[in-house]
Amino acid sequence: MCHIGVVQYVLKKTDQALKTLNTALMNDPDNTLCKFHRASINFFIGRHMEALREFKELKNIIPKESLVYYSIGKVHKKLGNTHFALMYFSWAMDLDPKAVNSPIKEAILNPGQGDDDFPPTQSDEQQAQSNSMEQDIETSREGSAAPLAGNVSVEPHADDSDDSL
Repeated sequence: MCHIGVVQYVLKKTDQALKTLNTALMNDPDNTLCKFHRASINFFIGRHMEALREFKELKNIIPKESLVYYSIGKVHKKLGNTHFALMYFSWAMDLDPKAVNSPIKEAILNPGQGDDDFPPTQSDEQQAQSNSMEQDIETSREGSAAPLAGNVSVEPHADDSDDSL
């Protein structure tokens, strides 16, 4: 049911998504994934305090999940609590030092940018243009015997060699 709730949210059926997630949590109160998605939806629709409460509850349940700390940081950032936001972003980085969850690194390095988790959806026109470009590239590859990389010259720089170390 959790995944159904996420799909409903993506389809812009927010109220139905929250109802589905609430039902899923009534059936399985320990489902952390459903709690995370419900908190995320609450954040995106502007219910920041509700989201913060749920994310903090998740932090107590799964204390080593960097994405939970990152999400708490995002809520604090939205509420204007910059010092708390940076503190939680820092903890998220400590839990995931390789920054596998790259939004964590971006939030610290570029404060004030990238506040949205979900990438903007493409309009039909943009999607059609993208598909058209992909077809043009595919057609040009089929029509030419030379590989695409053969048209690009690559010159080594001194910085690229091992001798400069």
